[in-house]
Amino acid sequence: MLQSIKTTTTVNKNGAINIYSPELPIGESVEVIILIQPKKQDTTDYLLSDPANKHHLLQAVEELNNPENYTYVDIESL
Repeated sequence: MLQSIKTTTTVNKNGAINIYSPELPIGESVEVIILIQPKKQDTTDYLLSDPANKHHLLQAVEELNNPENYTYVDIESL
């Protein structure tokens, strides 16, 4: 039966990784699969990465900087 051991480690400066687990039997043949965790992207960077989205967002910020574009609502009249 296939057994799995999950662990995390950091890549050394030479691209090497060290895996230590007491569950690893000495002399046993193992298969290693490396999954690289994605880097967390800043939300602002993500939203500005698409040129069309960046254009719309920057245009919206410009409109917010001009109070003449505001729509004022009297809550009590609702």
